[in-house]
Amino acid sequence: MSDKLSQKKVEYIAKLSKLENSKTEEERFSRQLTKIIDYVGSLSNVDTSEVGPTNNTTGLQNISRKDVVDKSHCFNQSESLSQTKSKSKGYFKVEAIFEQKDE
Repeated sequence: MSDKLSQKKVEYIAKLSKLENSKTEEERFSRQLTKIIDYVGSLSNVDTSEVGPTNNTTGLQNISRKDVVDKSHCFNQSESLSQTKSKSKGYFKVEAIFEQKDE
């Protein structure tokens, strides 16, 4: 068994995941994540010398259709923007989805 995942690392993982955990939850996650890491580490003991690389499990090939533009289903810019509530300089205007926090 590897060293137990430290409380500090669990807090760091929670911060990256934007999760707020109690001390009890952090202790439980520390134990659970340590078990997961140990299990994944045990996979390195499996003999895969006879196993070839796998890059396609379905056997399907070239199943994509040609990318052809159907002009009858295209909108011009004014038609595209006609139903939006918010636009700016010929573009859709949306709320920002990324935040920058100074910490």
